[in-house]
Amino acid sequence: MLLPPPQTLLLRLRLLALLALLHSDAASSQRPIPGADPSGKRDSSAALNDWLRMLCADPGTHVAPGQRILDLEAGTYRLDEPLVIDSSVNCTGPLRVRGGTLLAGVGLAEDRFLVEAVHRNYDRVIGMPLSFEHVVFASNHIGGGLLVNDSSFTTVADCNFVNFATFGIWTSGADFRLDRSVLIECTDGMTNCAGPLQATAMYIDGADSHFNRNVVACTHVGFVNANGDNFYHVRAHPRPPSYPHSHQQQTIVQCTASSRLLHGLTNAD
Repeated sequence: MLLPPPQTLLLRLRLLALLALLHSDAASSQRPIPGADPSGKRDSSAALNDWLRMLCADPGTHVAPGQRILDLEAGTYRLDEPLVIDSSVNCTGPLRVRGGTLLAGVGLAEDRFLVEAVHRNYDRVIGMPLSFEHVVFASNHIGGGLLVNDSSFTTVADCNFVNFATFGIWTSGADFRLDRSVLIECTDGMTNCAGPLQATAMYIDGADSHFNRNVVACTHVGFVNANGDNFYHVRAHPRPPSYPHSHQQQTIVQCTASSRLLHGLTNAD
């Protein structure tokens, strides 16, 4: 598989992050994350995991009663290990992750995700709504974007999931919401993703989930719904848009860089 030079990839990711921040909240006064590299050159996984746990443990980091914000401040953070949100993250109220790019490093295992909430041992998160806002999940053709494993009340809004090798999003949590987001397996067209592995933009195995105004493009498999108690609409579109449309439904796009057809929404047995 031919990949763009690292400098070109970083430039593209920074541009995506800036686009994602166009409609974000006012800039945060949060101080720089200790030990993290916002240029994306060094691994920041340990620093981000430590900072996240400190945010939830420190009573002085409240933005609103019980609320915590992990503000990436338009930086690009390389992850050689996942950002893990499990019961060791002791937030008592909502946790928001916003405003930057998470980039898979070469050390990230192929069966892992950039963000895993909860970890593989089903260490359940209770009483802590999660939200991801204006975040670019850049999997760099390694692993997946976001895993929500048996954790409820997660919202993803105005995010981009790009170059995932397995899943853009995999969720078994109830009350999952995806709004105004873009999921693209291959940003350079399907020719560069013609190997034996075929990724899925989103696999849904949780009930009472809602999906509105999202775009799926240049992806082998779009949405797979493995639970009947979910709410979505699908609309076909002839060409890849550059950013989420304002339609009140999913937009499934055939990739114009290849004759390979996109499989849209599948209701799994």
